[in-house]
Amino acid sequence: MKIALHLVLAATIMFPASGHTKEMNIAKMACKEAERDARNDVNVKLWGTVGFFFLIFGIVAADVVVSNPPVCRLVGKSPEYVSNYIKCYRKTIVDIQDRAALKGCMIGACILPFVYLGSVRLISMIMPADENSFNCFFYLLIAALLHSS
Repeated sequence: MKIALHLVLAATIMFPASGHTKEMNIAKMACKEAERDARNDVNVKLWGTVGFFFLIFGIVAADVVVSNPPVCRLVGKSPEYVSNYIKCYRKTIVDIQDRAALKGCMIGACILPFVYLGSVRLISMIMPADENSFNCFFYLLIAALLHSS
């Protein structure tokens, strides 16, 4: 009895039903196409820049801001294909955006403190220590404008 059960189980694993195999092929094909399209659609430089300037908030934004694939890619496809395509597309988009934002965050976390300290030092050299707070704001505004241009 146990031998027969093991043989049936082995045959089921080795020779799955054809419908199940067809669904798996559709899912694999949809995922491959979705990953390829997602790699072409994501602006990696943009997400690296977001991570650089917004640090941890850029990484959070990369998780939250996820676009859907264009509908024209899914017209005429089966519901199973569309479902798998959208799921894989969104997952790949998030992975790529996260990786780019994380790289930007790491670079920004290393560089931005030096930019801040350099700005503070520059302002302290320009502005005497006994000025009032309005002049301090004025000098900070000028320094920010000079830094941005």
